[in-house]
Amino acid sequence: MKKRTLIATAWLTGLVIAFELGRGLPFAISEETQSLSTKSTPPANRDRSTSPGLQATRSFAESLQALQKSEDFQALFGVLQPSFENPETHDSLLLLADEWSARHPEAASEWLHKQAFDDPRNPFLFAALSQWAAADGDAALKWLVANYPKASSTRDYLFASFIRGVAQKAPERAWAILNSLPAGPERSGSLDFVLNGWLSQGLPTALGKLENLPATDSPLQIEATQNLLANLPLAELAEAREWAARLSNDEQRKSAQVAIAANWAQHNQGAALEWAGELSDEIRPRALAEVATRWARDSPNEAADWLKQTGPASERDLSNRAISWSLVGLDPEAAFTQIASITNPLLRDETFEQVGRLWMSSAPQQAYQYLQNENPLPSEVRELLLQSYR
Repeated sequence: MKKRTLIATAWLTGLVIAFELGRGLPFAISEETQSLSTKSTPPANRDRSTSPGLQATRSFAESLQALQKSEDFQALFGVLQPSFENPETHDSLLLLADEWSARHPEAASEWLHKQAFDDPRNPFLFAALSQWAAADGDAALKWLVANYPKASSTRDYLFASFIRGVAQKAPERAWAILNSLPAGPERSGSLDFVLNGWLSQGLPTALGKLENLPATDSPLQIEATQNLLANLPLAELAEAREWAARLSNDEQRKSAQVAIAANWAQHNQGAALEWAGELSDEIRPRALAEVATRWARDSPNEAADWLKQTGPASERDLSNRAISWSLVGLDPEAAFTQIASITNPLLRDETFEQVGRLWMSSAPQQAYQYLQNENPLPSEVRELLLQSYR
């Protein structure tokens, strides 16, 4: 018995040494969520280069192929776990959890969910459950519901893991689960997994899925529409513009056109401005403001000059607001002059205060002197800002 223990210890030590020696070697990892195994693909033949978010070393990854029994994975995890806060060890533990789940999904999830890591969000269980969901969504979901029956932030976090796993092969199922989660960071953070699943079938399919979602899905539908269109490559924006123009859902159409304007402005501000300027009265100010926001980040003075020649003053309010945020760091007086031209009094006063506080946080003495002298700020807003110095 003692001999077996010594052999096992030596073997585990060898793996740990391999891990230590392998630090710093390249190991290509994709950023996107991808399914790493299927029921018909033996774990030994899986492409480990696509494990999400890992920076593990090639030598350690190859060492994991020698592991067979669930107990072996558990033992190695136990050896490395005390150093999990070390970034390289943390990444290797993620890879270990992923590989363990590919071979023994239920055992891996069961053991990992009992471990404490100073945070209810256990990233290693997240990795294992995501891997399990990619291979057998029914079994993974059954385990998840059984072990986390009550609503909690941890449960939502793990449902995000499930969504990540099933989205590539079954994005509709992932969407249904996603739509059942409460609004919050887990739901918003999981949207791209579903969208990427649809996009893998082609842009027309993804746009069609978004357009034909039931009315009960409207809030998430709008958010998904914005996410998808905001990240499309330039070559696909023409198709997206045509699709958005014929949407029957007014709210979705408006959100789509605003997202397209923001995206296009990063590639061609002039073309984006021309297109946004031709939109309907109800959406044109918002779309122009998105273009102005992107333009002002690079050339705020040019954006301000353009705005003076654009449309009715009331349509320029949102653009004036956007440009002032970028101008305040370069020319505070010009920024406040820009704000003063906002026609909506509530929006104007709100922007005066917000931009004023932004300037105060970066240049408090300069802001204080400016506030004490004559300036375009309303007396109520000026007094409110000066109170911060008392």
